[in-house]
Amino acid sequence: MPVRPLAALAALLALAAAAPAGAAPWRAPVDGPVVGRFRLGPDPFAAGQRRGVDLAAAPGASVRAPCGGRVTFAGRLPVGGAGVTIRCGRLVATVLGLAAPAVTRGETVARGARLGAAGAGGRVRLGARRAGDRFGYRDPLALLR
Repeated sequence: MPVRPLAALAALLALAAAAPAGAAPWRAPVDGPVVGRFRLGPDPFAAGQRRGVDLAAAPGASVRAPCGGRVTFAGRLPVGGAGVTIRCGRLVATVLGLAAPAVTRGETVARGARLGAAGAGGRVRLGARRAGDRFGYRDPLALLR
C-alpha cells in the first residue's frame, strides 16, 4: 500500500506535538485515577472548560513534580487551596489542589520531587501549556509516560 505524503506528514506532526524534542516524559503528580478529563473548546477560559486533568488523591497524599524545571509560582490560590507552576523547557506544568506547597518560587526541582501534600478536596489537577502562549494549553495525559 503506498504511503500518502499528507497522511505521513500529519502523523509526524502529531508525534512531534505529543512531547517536545529531547524532553523526558512527564509523570503523574499522584497515583490516583483520572477523574476529570481535559476539555477545551475555542475559548479556553469559557465556562465548562478544563485546561488540565483531575486525578484522585487522598488528602495528605504526597504530590510530585511532573517534570523537572524552575518553580515560577508556589502559593495559595483564591479558590482550591494552593498550587505550583514549573517551567519545564518549552512547557509549563501547573499542579493545583495542594494543601500547601513544599517548594518556593525560584527553586529548581527534579521530576518526581515532592511539591507538597494533596488538599482536602480529594483531587489534584495537572495542567500543561506552551511557555509564553496564554492559549497554548495541551492535554497533559499525552505527556505522561
